[in-house]
Amino acid sequence: MTATPLIAAVLLLLVTFLSTHVSSLRIKHRISLGEGENRDLFRAIRAHANALEHVVPFVLLSLLLEETTGLSDLVLIAGVAFIVARLLHAFGMLRRIHRARQLGATLSVMIEIVLGVLLLRVGAGLVGL
Repeated sequence: MTATPLIAAVLLLLVTFLSTHVSSLRIKHRISLGEGENRDLFRAIRAHANALEHVVPFVLLSLLLEETTGLSDLVLIAGVAFIVARLLHAFGMLRRIHRARQLGATLSVMIEIVLGVLLLRVGAGLVGL
């Protein structure tokens, strides 16, 4: 099984949900550009942008790691953990639950660092698989 397409599909659905949420708030509050000093819209925009800032590099990292190592199980486990982290972050942002946002952000970065270091080691020939 190839894990990256599955992970990418789920993360795309999350990003699409966040984008749709921004659009619905824009329509509701009649704000076509910017956030119009609306705190809920500002949070929704930031939740969507933050998801994109992390999701795109993570999917690329997953693809490279899976293709170069064949470690689909590791990528799948990391991907599921990353999805949970991003859901926590988005939920925390939109519902103003600081702990969920903080935990989601921390887990996201930790997973990115671990996989990034592993890919760096593979690329440098320091890990024999």
